[in-house]
Amino acid sequence: MPEGGEVLFDLAVVELARSHAPGAIETLAEIMSNQEAPPAARVAAANAILDRGWGKPKETVETTVRTTLEDLVMASYRGGVGADGH
Repeated sequence: MPEGGEVLFDLAVVELARSHAPGAIETLAEIMSNQEAPPAARVAAANAILDRGWGKPKETVETTVRTTLEDLVMASYRGGVGADGH
């Protein structure tokens, strides 16, 4: 368990970092808008701004399951995964 001083230090660091947030966003916006900045830097800055303003996009995963509930139940009795035990 952290000592009381460590918790206060952590909170102070968080406060300090947050106090610089407006300037950090301004810097990111400047990089994003700078036509002379490398494209990778501009894209990274744009993504950072979007992530902070809207949150990171949710990742979706598509899958196809080709088995029945009965197969899954029977496999669980046998200790296997699929109907054929694999």
